[in-house]
Amino acid sequence: MTLKILAKDAKNRESKAQMSLNKSRNLPWWLLPHAWGIDVAFAAFLWGGACATFQRSSLLGSGAMLLLAVAAWVCVMVSRVWRALVNPEAYYASFYRTHVSWLAPLVVCAICAALWMLFFYVGQGLLAYVPYVVLPLFLGGCFGNNLLACMMRALAFALACFAPSAYYSIAASPWLLFFSSQMWCIAGLFCLFCLHRAFLNRSESIRLVVHGYMVAFIWLLISIWNAPSGYKGFYCFMVMVLACLHILHWRVRRMGREVNDALDWPLMGLAAAAGAAIFAPGGMLIL
Repeated sequence: MTLKILAKDAKNRESKAQMSLNKSRNLPWWLLPHAWGIDVAFAAFLWGGACATFQRSSLLGSGAMLLLAVAAWVCVMVSRVWRALVNPEAYYASFYRTHVSWLAPLVVCAICAALWMLFFYVGQGLLAYVPYVVLPLFLGGCFGNNLLACMMRALAFALACFAPSAYYSIAASPWLLFFSSQMWCIAGLFCLFCLHRAFLNRSESIRLVVHGYMVAFIWLLISIWNAPSGYKGFYCFMVMVLACLHILHWRVRRMGREVNDALDWPLMGLAAAAGAAIFAPGGMLIL
Protein backbone atom coordinates (compact mmCIF):
# COMPACT_ATOMS: atom_id res chain seq x y z
CA MET A 1 0.00 0.00 0.00
CA THR A 2 2.80 2.38 0.87
CA LEU A 3 4.56 1.63 -2.41
CA LYS A 4 1.39 2.44 -4.33
CA ILE A 5 1.03 5.78 -2.54
CA LEU A 6 4.67 6.67 -3.22
CA ALA A 7 4.31 5.71 -6.89
CA LYS A 8 1.15 7.81 -7.16
CA ASP A 9 2.89 10.82 -5.56
CA ALA A 10 5.85 10.45 -7.91
CA LYS A 11 3.51 10.27 -10.88
CA ASN A 12 1.69 13.43 -9.73
CA ARG A 13 4.97 15.31 -9.34
CA GLU A 14 6.08 14.21 -12.77
CA SER A 15 2.76 15.32 -14.25
CA LYS A 16 2.99 18.75 -12.60
CA ALA A 17 6.59 19.16 -13.77
CA GLN A 18 5.61 18.24 -17.32
CA MET A 19 2.74 20.75 -17.26
CA SER A 20 5.13 23.45 -16.05
CA LEU A 21 7.62 22.60 -18.77
CA ASN A 22 4.97 22.65 -21.48
CA LYS A 23 3.75 25.99 -20.20
CA SER A 24 7.23 27.52 -20.22
CA ARG A 25 7.94 26.12 -23.69
CA ASN A 26 5.10 28.08 -25.33
CA LEU A 27 5.62 31.59 -24.00
CA PRO A 28 3.38 34.49 -25.09
CA TRP A 29 4.96 37.10 -27.33
CA TRP A 30 4.91 39.80 -24.64
CA LEU A 31 7.04 37.60 -22.37
CA LEU A 32 9.76 36.94 -24.94
CA PRO A 33 11.79 40.11 -24.14
CA HIS A 34 12.07 38.87 -20.58
CA ALA A 35 12.89 35.30 -21.64
CA TRP A 36 15.63 36.60 -23.95
CA GLY A 37 17.02 38.92 -21.27
CA ILE A 38 16.43 42.09 -23.31
CA ASP A 39 14.63 43.78 -20.41
CA VAL A 40 17.65 43.40 -18.10
CA ALA A 41 20.02 44.85 -20.70
CA PHE A 42 17.58 47.72 -21.29
CA ALA A 43 17.39 48.52 -17.57
CA ALA A 44 21.18 48.28 -17.10
CA PHE A 45 21.75 50.71 -20.00
CA LEU A 46 19.33 53.28 -18.56
CA TRP A 47 20.56 52.91 -14.98
CA GLY A 48 24.15 53.36 -16.12
CA GLY A 49 23.17 56.61 -17.82
CA ALA A 50 21.19 57.78 -14.76
CA CYS A 51 24.12 57.09 -12.42
CA ALA A 52 26.47 59.01 -14.71
CA THR A 53 24.02 61.92 -14.80
CA PHE A 54 23.74 62.19 -11.02
CA GLN A 55 27.51 61.79 -10.67
CA ARG A 56 27.96 64.66 -13.16
CA SER A 57 30.27 62.43 -15.18
CA SER A 58 30.80 63.09 -18.88
CA LEU A 59 30.71 59.76 -20.68
CA LEU A 60 32.60 59.75 -23.97
CA GLY A 61 29.83 58.35 -26.10
CA SER A 62 27.55 55.48 -25.16
CA GLY A 63 30.19 52.75 -25.42
CA ALA A 64 30.47 52.23 -21.65
CA MET A 65 26.70 51.90 -21.22
CA LEU A 66 26.50 49.52 -24.19
CA LEU A 67 29.23 47.44 -22.60
CA LEU A 68 27.28 47.48 -19.33
CA ALA A 69 24.12 46.31 -21.12
CA VAL A 70 25.95 43.49 -22.93
CA ALA A 71 27.66 42.36 -19.72
CA ALA A 72 24.33 42.34 -17.85
CA TRP A 73 22.72 40.32 -20.65
CA VAL A 74 25.54 37.76 -20.64
CA CYS A 75 25.39 37.30 -16.86
CA VAL A 76 21.61 36.88 -16.88
CA MET A 77 21.51 34.44 -19.78
CA VAL A 78 24.36 32.31 -18.42
CA SER A 79 22.62 32.13 -15.04
CA ARG A 80 19.22 31.24 -16.51
CA VAL A 81 20.53 28.64 -18.94
CA TRP A 82 22.60 27.04 -16.19
CA ARG A 83 19.61 26.86 -13.85
CA ALA A 84 17.50 25.39 -16.66
CA LEU A 85 20.06 22.68 -17.35
CA VAL A 86 20.58 21.83 -13.68
CA ASN A 87 16.94 22.00 -12.61
CA PRO A 88 14.47 20.90 -15.32
CA GLU A 89 11.52 21.88 -13.10
CA ALA A 90 12.58 25.53 -12.88
CA TYR A 91 10.29 28.16 -14.34
CA TYR A 92 10.97 28.76 -18.08
CA ALA A 93 13.43 25.85 -17.97
CA SER A 94 11.95 24.17 -21.04
CA PHE A 95 12.23 27.40 -23.04
CA TYR A 96 15.98 27.65 -22.43
CA ARG A 97 16.52 23.92 -22.91
CA THR A 98 14.75 24.11 -26.26
CA HIS A 99 16.78 27.10 -27.48
CA VAL A 100 20.14 26.31 -25.87
CA SER A 101 21.54 25.29 -29.28
CA TRP A 102 21.48 28.90 -30.49
CA LEU A 103 21.64 30.66 -27.12
CA ALA A 104 25.08 29.22 -26.34
CA PRO A 105 26.79 30.55 -29.50
CA LEU A 106 24.95 33.86 -29.09
CA VAL A 107 26.34 34.23 -25.56
CA VAL A 108 29.85 33.41 -26.83
CA CYS A 109 29.50 36.08 -29.54
CA ALA A 110 28.28 38.59 -26.95
CA ILE A 111 31.28 37.84 -24.73
CA CYS A 112 33.64 38.38 -27.67
CA ALA A 113 31.89 41.65 -28.52
CA ALA A 114 32.15 42.81 -24.90
CA LEU A 115 35.86 42.02 -24.81
CA TRP A 116 36.42 43.91 -28.06
CA MET A 117 34.54 46.93 -26.71
CA LEU A 118 36.49 46.75 -23.46
CA PHE A 119 39.95 46.65 -25.05
CA PHE A 120 39.50 48.68 -28.24
CA TYR A 121 36.54 51.01 -27.71
CA VAL A 122 35.87 51.90 -24.09
CA GLY A 123 39.22 51.36 -22.41
CA GLN A 124 41.11 48.71 -20.48
CA GLY A 125 40.82 50.75 -17.28
CA LEU A 126 37.37 49.28 -16.69
CA LEU A 127 39.03 45.94 -15.96
CA ALA A 128 39.87 47.30 -12.49
CA TYR A 129 36.15 47.38 -11.68
CA VAL A 130 35.38 43.86 -12.89
CA PRO A 131 36.47 41.97 -9.71
CA TYR A 132 34.37 44.25 -7.51
CA VAL A 133 31.29 43.39 -9.59
CA VAL A 134 31.98 39.69 -10.21
CA LEU A 135 32.74 38.80 -6.58
CA PRO A 136 29.36 39.82 -5.06
CA LEU A 137 27.60 38.41 -8.13
CA PHE A 138 29.34 35.06 -7.59
CA LEU A 139 28.52 35.12 -3.87
CA GLY A 140 24.89 35.88 -4.69
CA GLY A 141 24.77 32.78 -6.86
CA CYS A 142 26.35 30.65 -4.13
CA PHE A 143 23.94 31.77 -1.41
CA GLY A 144 20.88 30.62 -3.34
CA ASN A 145 17.72 32.71 -3.17
CA ASN A 146 17.64 34.29 0.27
CA LEU A 147 18.17 37.74 1.80
CA LEU A 148 21.97 37.57 1.65
CA ALA A 149 21.90 36.51 -2.00
CA CYS A 150 19.58 39.41 -2.85
CA MET A 151 21.93 41.83 -1.10
CA MET A 152 24.91 40.54 -3.06
CA ARG A 153 23.12 40.74 -6.42
CA ALA A 154 21.88 44.24 -5.70
CA LEU A 155 25.38 45.35 -4.72
CA ALA A 156 26.83 43.88 -7.92
CA PHE A 157 24.23 45.66 -10.07
CA ALA A 158 24.79 49.01 -8.30
CA LEU A 159 28.57 48.73 -8.62
CA ALA A 160 28.26 47.87 -12.31
CA CYS A 161 25.98 50.85 -12.96
CA PHE A 162 28.38 53.25 -11.22
CA ALA A 163 31.53 51.80 -12.83
CA PRO A 164 31.30 53.80 -16.13
CA SER A 165 30.81 57.14 -14.35
CA ALA A 166 33.62 56.38 -11.88
CA TYR A 167 35.90 55.32 -14.73
CA TYR A 168 35.44 58.61 -16.59
CA SER A 169 35.77 60.75 -13.47
CA ILE A 170 38.97 62.49 -12.46
CA ALA A 171 39.68 60.27 -9.46
CA ALA A 172 38.89 56.94 -11.05
CA SER A 173 39.32 54.34 -8.30
CA PRO A 174 37.12 51.31 -7.63
CA TRP A 175 37.46 51.82 -3.88
CA LEU A 176 35.76 55.21 -4.11
CA LEU A 177 32.52 53.48 -5.06
CA PHE A 178 32.26 51.94 -1.59
CA PHE A 179 32.33 55.45 -0.06
CA SER A 180 29.55 56.74 -2.30
CA SER A 181 26.25 57.25 -0.50
CA GLN A 182 24.46 57.31 -3.86
CA MET A 183 25.77 53.87 -4.76
CA TRP A 184 24.56 52.42 -1.46
CA CYS A 185 21.15 54.05 -1.94
CA ILE A 186 20.72 52.34 -5.29
CA ALA A 187 22.06 49.07 -3.90
CA GLY A 188 19.48 49.22 -1.09
CA LEU A 189 16.59 49.88 -3.46
CA PHE A 190 17.65 47.08 -5.78
CA CYS A 191 17.92 44.79 -2.77
CA LEU A 192 14.20 45.45 -2.24
CA PHE A 193 13.67 44.77 -5.94
CA CYS A 194 15.52 41.44 -5.72
CA LEU A 195 13.55 40.53 -2.59
CA HIS A 196 10.33 41.31 -4.43
CA ARG A 197 11.32 38.92 -7.22
CA ALA A 198 12.60 36.22 -4.88
CA PHE A 199 9.58 36.32 -2.56
CA LEU A 200 6.98 36.77 -5.27
CA ASN A 201 5.16 33.55 -4.39
CA ARG A 202 6.09 33.38 -0.70
CA SER A 203 3.36 35.05 1.32
CA GLU A 204 5.18 34.37 4.59
CA SER A 205 8.12 36.57 3.49
CA ILE A 206 6.12 39.56 2.25
CA ARG A 207 6.39 41.21 5.66
CA LEU A 208 10.16 41.55 5.23
CA VAL A 209 9.69 43.46 1.98
CA VAL A 210 7.00 45.70 3.49
CA HIS A 211 9.25 46.62 6.41
CA GLY A 212 12.03 47.37 3.95
CA TYR A 213 9.75 49.76 2.05
CA MET A 214 8.79 51.58 5.23
CA VAL A 215 12.37 51.96 6.42
CA ALA A 216 13.58 53.11 2.99
CA PHE A 217 10.76 55.64 2.64
CA ILE A 218 11.35 57.20 6.08
CA TRP A 219 15.09 57.29 5.53
CA LEU A 220 14.70 58.97 2.11
CA LEU A 221 12.38 61.61 3.56
CA ILE A 222 14.97 62.39 6.25
CA SER A 223 17.69 62.50 3.58
CA ILE A 224 15.69 64.94 1.45
CA TRP A 225 15.21 67.19 4.48
CA ASN A 226 18.88 67.16 5.57
CA ALA A 227 20.69 66.87 2.24
CA PRO A 228 22.40 69.88 0.61
CA SER A 229 20.55 71.50 -2.27
CA GLY A 230 22.75 69.77 -4.84
CA TYR A 231 21.74 66.30 -3.58
CA LYS A 232 18.02 66.77 -2.98
CA GLY A 233 17.25 65.86 -6.58
CA PHE A 234 18.92 62.47 -6.21
CA TYR A 235 16.90 61.57 -3.12
CA CYS A 236 13.70 62.69 -4.87
CA PHE A 237 14.73 60.35 -7.67
CA MET A 238 15.10 57.55 -5.14
CA VAL A 239 11.59 58.23 -3.81
CA MET A 240 10.27 57.96 -7.37
CA VAL A 241 11.99 54.59 -7.84
CA LEU A 242 10.62 53.43 -4.50
CA ALA A 243 7.13 54.34 -5.72
CA CYS A 244 7.69 52.17 -8.80
CA LEU A 245 8.73 49.31 -6.52
CA HIS A 246 5.54 49.86 -4.56
CA ILE A 247 3.51 49.53 -7.78
CA LEU A 248 5.34 46.32 -8.63
CA HIS A 249 4.86 44.87 -5.18
CA TRP A 250 1.23 45.72 -4.51
CA ARG A 251 -0.33 45.81 -7.97
CA VAL A 252 1.58 43.89 -10.61
CA ARG A 253 2.40 41.03 -8.20
CA ARG A 254 -1.28 40.19 -7.90
CA MET A 255 -1.61 39.79 -11.67
CA GLY A 256 0.61 36.73 -11.74
CA ARG A 257 4.20 35.67 -12.19
CA GLU A 258 4.33 36.15 -15.95
CA VAL A 259 2.95 39.71 -15.88
CA ASN A 260 5.43 40.62 -13.16
CA ASP A 261 8.34 39.16 -15.12
CA ALA A 262 7.30 41.09 -18.22
CA LEU A 263 7.02 44.46 -16.44
CA ASP A 264 9.45 44.60 -13.52
CA TRP A 265 12.75 45.34 -15.28
CA PRO A 266 11.26 47.64 -17.98
CA LEU A 267 9.46 49.63 -15.28
CA MET A 268 12.68 50.04 -13.29
CA GLY A 269 14.55 51.11 -16.43
CA LEU A 270 11.90 53.68 -17.37
CA ALA A 271 11.95 54.99 -13.79
CA ALA A 272 15.70 55.55 -14.11
CA ALA A 273 15.33 57.41 -17.41
CA ALA A 274 12.41 59.55 -16.23
CA GLY A 275 14.02 60.31 -12.87
CA ALA A 276 17.30 61.35 -14.46
CA ALA A 277 15.44 63.67 -16.86
CA ILE A 278 13.37 65.28 -14.10
CA PHE A 279 15.54 65.40 -10.98
CA ALA A 280 19.14 65.38 -12.28
CA PRO A 281 21.26 68.55 -12.36
CA GLY A 282 19.82 70.65 -15.17
CA GLY A 283 16.55 68.72 -15.08
CA MET A 284 13.09 70.21 -14.92
CA LEU A 285 12.42 69.82 -11.19
CA ILE A 286 15.86 70.06 -9.61
CA LEU A 287 15.47 71.54 -6.11
